[in-house]
Amino acid sequence: MKKFFSAILLAAILSLPGIVAYAAPLVECGGAGQRLCGICDLFNLINNIILYVLMVFVPLGAGLVIAIAGIKMLIDRENAEVWDKSKEIILMTVIGLVLIYGAYAIVITMFSAMGYTGGNPLKFDNVNCP
Repeated sequence: MKKFFSAILLAAILSLPGIVAYAAPLVECGGAGQRLCGICDLFNLINNIILYVLMVFVPLGAGLVIAIAGIKMLIDRENAEVWDKSKEIILMTVIGLVLIYGAYAIVITMFSAMGYTGGNPLKFDNVNCP
């Protein structure tokens, strides 16, 4: 089992450069030929990190946990205790996903109710950065 988790960890580490390249422009300032960063860029950075975690790491982690629980279910079909524990892990993972994305939907709804008409309610595109 340790070899299995070591292989998964190695695969995750090796895939990090591709994941980071996917979300490379976290902030659009401070680079060559770009304007200097301001306070709104700090908020945009925080927002981009939150979105990146919500859209990349949470689904990857949930998929990995569900896959491991499913593999355990397949390996120990005869053992009812392992089967029940794996079902519980899958159920808790799905409940966690519903809570995470439900909370994000509530925040977006609250911003919309307050009259924000921009694209992403947490992105400060309409703020003029110096």
